[in-house]
Amino acid sequence: MAARGHCSLSLVEHLPGWAHGLVLGLFFITVGAGINFGVLAESWDIVMLLALAVIIGKALILVGLALAFGIRSSDGWLFTLGLAQAGEFGFVLLTYSTQNRVIPADTAQMLSLVVALSMFLTPLLFIVYDRVVLPRYQKASNEEAGPDEIEEQAPVIVAGVGRFGQIVCRLLRANNIPSVALDHALEQIENLRRIQLKSYFGDATRIQLLETAGIAEARHAGGRTAN
Repeated sequence: MAARGHCSLSLVEHLPGWAHGLVLGLFFITVGAGINFGVLAESWDIVMLLALAVIIGKALILVGLALAFGIRSSDGWLFTLGLAQAGEFGFVLLTYSTQNRVIPADTAQMLSLVVALSMFLTPLLFIVYDRVVLPRYQKASNEEAGPDEIEEQAPVIVAGVGRFGQIVCRLLRANNIPSVALDHALEQIENLRRIQLKSYFGDATRIQLLETAGIAEARHAGGRTAN
């Protein structure tokens, strides 16, 4: 009701941060309460086809935009899959259209289910990206890149710089302890280089690489693998 008044803009601007989340939650509760699930039970096949059509149609548009703006490889897939669903603003448009008799109420109920279902399927798209798309690009980039030439040595060698390895590297730097990080995942190495940590791409299970990193004179060496 407050959103329809003359002070609606001022009201929204002066809401604290936690209140924005509360209002958003109330909005989705209201939308969910207004959805007619009987329509879903009667016409679930049509709702499913329309939701897939929305996701595919929007994904094609996003692919074109990604190509136009130079978003390539895994970033292009993430851009496409992450935005392929219908947005929550669709509920607002449907409510407004129904109130102004632009579309019939039964059509609006059907389209509300389509919007909700497309948003419900979004986590599945992210799972596809994480488990299917991203590993392929990471594997391809790792195979194309050759091992780095290690130019510096340090008393501590960290083999494997996943989440745990990155924490170890940051703790070492915080205590002014020089270290050399090795990993065969190029993306992990690039993440460390962004925060200016010495890191090199290569297979830490190869003894030649460890010798180049100074394993013979290192005081500590640690590693963690997926196995």
